[in-house]
Amino acid sequence: MLLVGGSVASNSNPLRQPEAVSDRITTFFAGLRVDRAYAQQRLLLDVTSTAYRYARLSYLDFDALNYSGLWAWRLGRRWNGTVGAERAQSLVNYSDFGNTSQRNVQTLGREFASAEHWLGGGWHLRGGLERQEQKFAVPFPQRGNYHAAGADAGVEYVARSTSTAALRLRLYEGQFERPLDPLARLDDGFRRSESELSVIWVASARSVIDVRAGWFEYRSKHFAERDFSGPVGALVYRWTPAARLNFSLHAGRALEAWADQNASYRAVDRRAFDAQWQLAARTALRFGFERRDADYRSPLPGFTGATRFDALRSAQLALEWRVRRNVVLDASLQRQRQSSSDPTARFEARVASLGASVRF
Repeated sequence: MLLVGGSVASNSNPLRQPEAVSDRITTFFAGLRVDRAYAQQRLLLDVTSTAYRYARLSYLDFDALNYSGLWAWRLGRRWNGTVGAERAQSLVNYSDFGNTSQRNVQTLGREFASAEHWLGGGWHLRGGLERQEQKFAVPFPQRGNYHAAGADAGVEYVARSTSTAALRLRLYEGQFERPLDPLARLDDGFRRSESELSVIWVASARSVIDVRAGWFEYRSKHFAERDFSGPVGALVYRWTPAARLNFSLHAGRALEAWADQNASYRAVDRRAFDAQWQLAARTALRFGFERRDADYRSPLPGFTGATRFDALRSAQLALEWRVRRNVVLDASLQRQRQSSSDPTARFEARVASLGASVRF
């Protein structure tokens, strides 16, 4: 299946700066999607090339190539697994990056392979290997270019109701693409591990609760000042009170490395509410609200300045109309506002967009 389309957006502050510079952003995209089954095997492929063009800030123009490929394999009744690769490209968040004079494109890549063995009853053993990569077109020392390789293993129980409970362990070894910097405590490597207990409870035909709780550890290769650990997790509640109406509530915490003088990591708390109403067979209305708090922690010894705390609030209203089975029109309004203890990280933005896509 081929997919082509585009959009036009009016953004009051695409650089997310205290002093806003508005712009009109036009995008064009073309993609290929494949979903084929061959006996017990299944092949999924999604490749999209997107051109971003800015009317005023033309130095931000770039072309992104994103893809996701997956081979879901099965061997007999007891063995199955996946082999796949993913890549995503986007502009950095300039509220974090800071340097608005340069275009900085972030590329995230991932290759993985997994296997699952059915032990009998509802019990399953899982394991996998994975390679991750993060690259920035312009150096971003707080996050850094790196590649990491790791493995995961776990056990899962699947009940007859399709509710599940699982325990998973993950371990990664990473290498930064930069030299060791003892003065700024910028390392050339790290180790990351996470243990996670997850439960998906199918409470009824109309509601599902997804709970994940874990412990995250990050160990710097040379600088113990950059080490951190703590609890992470997520809670998602999905409710479908009627055939054409559904709601979801999200809450979670993640820990992210952040190598600066005033912090070694940030704790990110996210709370969100989403709703979708199918107004008619071909028309859907969506609404979303999100609050994201980022607490920058563990400054380097000797740092005497103020620590940073960001609070981002965003709301979005979107309408989708399927003019025909293969033609979709959409429109959306979005507002973002971030308060921060760092005056340079405060911003407000409004975005209005119109888009269309055609499937062949």
